[in-house]
Amino acid sequence: MDLWCTRPGADAAACNAQLHEAVLYGTPTGDAAGGLWSVEKAESVEALAVAALHQLKWSQFVGGDNASVAWDRVVVSGHSQGASHAAYLSTTRKTRAAVLLSGPQECPDCAKGWLRGGPPTLRRAAYSLREECGDAPYNRESYCAKLHPGLQKRNLEAMGLAPGLLGNESGYVVVDFAPLELGKGRPHHDSVALGAQAPAGVVALWKTLFAAL
Repeated sequence: MDLWCTRPGADAAACNAQLHEAVLYGTPTGDAAGGLWSVEKAESVEALAVAALHQLKWSQFVGGDNASVAWDRVVVSGHSQGASHAAYLSTTRKTRAAVLLSGPQECPDCAKGWLRGGPPTLRRAAYSLREECGDAPYNRESYCAKLHPGLQKRNLEAMGLAPGLLGNESGYVVVDFAPLELGKGRPHHDSVALGAQAPAGVVALWKTLFAAL
């Protein structure tokens, strides 16, 4: 998303917002998005979530129109790009809370339209010290490490999350668990969330991140 939205001539902030709106709600993208990610409304995050909520008979999480999510009753979460979508959602809609894993990782120009805004909500986050956008990247030649060092920390603090804090106020923690298997994909980035790379300590971390929300 960052590479696309910072292409020559693009309005990075408008492009970023349009892509989030398309994925989350099926909103048609404009010129800034340049034709990327044209998501049908029926295939948007919200439409798929509403369908699942109806199937589970969890009507308390469905809006009065039966076609939208009652976001103020929902804890939104995601990893990597999913964390970027969850972060954007939590600043453009009133959510119960947001739990962000290794995200948002938007470049400064991309997220300047929404990163510091939105309704007050409790946000918790975690990321790996050694992932590409972390504080001490394992791969110092990666896109994020070279062009936007320390991006993860800067984005979370711009959203009002305090370092080392988890509980009743918005905050984030940095972990340094060793991935289960080095050499494949983005192991440190994935170690915060994905089963193939996540060590046992991540289970305790997740329980803390989602506790009492």
